[in-house]
Amino acid sequence: MKLWTLLNMVLFIILLACSNQNEAPALADGEILFNVDSTLIQTPFTSAEFSFQISPPAGWEASTAEMLEEIKSSVVQPKGAFQVQPLQFYIHPEHHALLAVSQVVSPDTSMEPKSVKEEYITVVRTTFALYNLQENRYIKTGIPVVQYLMQKDGNIIFKLLLEDSGNHLIQLDYVVPQSVYEQEAKAIESSIGSISI
Repeated sequence: MKLWTLLNMVLFIILLACSNQNEAPALADGEILFNVDSTLIQTPFTSAEFSFQISPPAGWEASTAEMLEEIKSSVVQPKGAFQVQPLQFYIHPEHHALLAVSQVVSPDTSMEPKSVKEEYITVVRTTFALYNLQENRYIKTGIPVVQYLMQKDGNIIFKLLLEDSGNHLIQLDYVVPQSVYEQEAKAIESSIGSISI
């Protein structure tokens, strides 16, 4: 009798464990769960100055220090007083898809971080209004993200805005030729899903 009771308890525990594995994790209101395939991303970008990290898609090559300086000097700045300061670029060697990791800076240092973000969002909406701009706000593992999707010059562009734990406004730009978007879509989803602070 004791053996039968013990077997029933073990079977119940196994069934409980199996049923728990099939349940989706509980998500906070507005939170999105990303499918992250670790084979589609690479070592994360990190910085001593900024407290966030993101893993670029696998095979996208980081710009050299010299290339980064050249890119910084040629970046077209947004309208208004904001400055976009590139921190790193990752480029696919064949089809030239791009991930730009940047900090957005307001010259008004007295502005609250939330005000800087909302004012910059207005600039983005105005600047890209002609490109069928789609805005989406969501939570990614506790991080509020504003994401834009647009099509411009034969490219699909994802622009993400988030704050790191030091209240720096971070901008991530994925620029992917429409012709290769389908083959890169899962890698981009995995990359976005890797964002953490």
